[in-house]
Order: sequence, then C-alpha cells, then structure tokens
Amino acid sequence: VSTYRRRNNRKVDSTFVLGTPPTIPVNEDGMPLWRRSKRRQRWKQGIKDGKGRKLTDVQIANLPPALRREYWQDREVNLWTVQPYTETGTGKERIRAIETDSTVKLPGSVFDHPPRSDVMHLCVRATLAGRRGPNRDGISHHVTKRKKDIAYSNRKIHPQKGTGRARHGDKKAPQFKGGAKAHGPVKRDHSFKVNKKQRRLGLMHALSSKAREGRLIVFENLEDLGPEGKTVMMRKLL
Repeated sequence: VSTYRRRNNRKVDSTFVLGTPPTIPVNEDGMPLWRRSKRRQRWKQGIKDGKGRKLTDVQIANLPPALRREYWQDREVNLWTVQPYTETGTGKERIRAIETDSTVKLPGSVFDHPPRSDVMHLCVRATLAGRRGPNRDGISHHVTKRKKDIAYSNRKIHPQKGTGRARHGDKKAPQFKGGAKAHGPVKRDHSFKVNKKQRRLGLMHALSSKAREGRLIVFENLEDLGPEGKTVMMRKLL
C-alpha cells in the first residue's frame, strides 16, 4: 500500500505491507509482557529462587514487602530472668539480671530488617525535638524584644534633611543601643509529626539493629520487680 504524506512541505512516498500484526507474549493472566517488564519479572523470579545477584542491605530494604519476606530470618536470643539477692555488708534486698540457657525465637518480620538510617534519623530528630524547652514539651520559651516591645518614645531623633547624618526614625531600631533585636528567637513549638507507618518502621529497624549487635535483652518474667514495677528499678537492673 502506497500513501503520500507531507514532510517539510514535500510529498513523501510511504510504502508498507499489510499483514498480520506481530504477536505479543502474554502471561497467565493475559497481560502483555513487554521487554522491560519481562526482564523485571525474570529478576524478581531470580530473587525468589536465590539465583539472582546478591543484594545489598539498602536494596533489600527498598524491595516491596512481598519480595522482602524472602530475606527475613528468625533470630534466637537467650532469655534473661530477674533474681532477688541480699547485698553483702548492707543487708539490703537487691535484684539482678541473670542470663538463662533457654532461648526464644524472634520473628524476622520485626527483628531482621536491614538498617535504614534515614528512617531512624527522622524518628530520633522528632523525639529530641519533642523534648525541647524547659518543660520538655517541645515548646521553647526563649524570646527577644521586638520593636513593638521596646519602651521608648516614637519621636524622630533628628530631622530628615539638613544635618548630614543618615536618615533615622525613633531609637527602637536594632542598630541603636537598647533597641530591638532583629530576627531574634520567639516562643514556638519545635515538635513535628512523623507518620504512623514511619514511626513503626523506625522502631522495627532499631530493634533489628539491636538484635544484630547482640544488645537486645529479653526477660522471661518481671514478677520479682514487685507489684509497683517502677522504672527506676529497671534502670538499676540494666
């Protein structure tokens, strides 16, 4: 079939052959498999079968959850128990933590995540920002006097023209002694919100990092801490 079409104001003869369209490969669901998606599917299948290239921790962290589960491994840690004892010399009742031979299996979906420094950094910044201020509620009370807060006359200090000096208004300006502070700090709330999923992800990455370094302590029971269960007792225990 010959057709004529214009290109740069000139007729160009375009000849093509009518025939059956090329066959497009499809998957089991009847969806077309293009070259890019086919390569990606082979890569995903290689990851599932363990035949793909070795991924780094960052690449594993960026995988979708369906593929990331293949890398999760449960961790076994020793259980600790609380044992009361009498301190020698003083005779006071104390408690101490003792590591036992029994182990517990921690699920890899929570305790086997590769470290994500960006998520943990965001959670730490939000926590520290919420502790700012004298009341540790995120609200800072530091404040400086602005121009409206200065107790001084609004009188112009000298005429606008004829003195040879620079133009000025009143003495509340920041360049004068006893004047206002330009762009000084004001009382404000430094805290900011972190999304619920990001907080949950940051906690899982922190627990995974502790478990990987062997710094995670799991207690079998805390009955010997007493009915009150004060935090100060746990701090002394740890």
